[in-house]
Amino acid sequence: MRKLLLTAAVVVAAVSGAAAEDDVYPYRESGPERDLFIQSSIKTCVNHNMWKNMGSESEVKAFCECKALNLAENWTQEDELNWWRASASKEKIPVDLHNKIKQGQVACVKHFSKLPRVPARSK
Repeated sequence: MRKLLLTAAVVVAAVSGAAAEDDVYPYRESGPERDLFIQSSIKTCVNHNMWKNMGSESEVKAFCECKALNLAENWTQEDELNWWRASASKEKIPVDLHNKIKQGQVACVKHFSKLPRVPARSK
């Protein structure tokens, strides 16, 4: 009987832990919320003037898709709330959100083939 109760407790804890992670990262699992998040991220990115000037239309689209997928994997519910709070109050986004967005950009910049060479530093 004790083994059965222990096993049940372990199973409940495992299921609760998985559910809690889904709540923390709402866009990791496939579903309509993830689809909407990715589609809106891509649309916003593709229409941003800064990215339009970085490469061809197909390169910009590939970059924006990569960036949206990266954000979907790393965006938490708390990030979402902080983003909307900053937007509503017309304040700057928090540093941790800025860093997540920047990481996605750096990871996906490989899609631009026409970026100018970075000048070498003198040592």
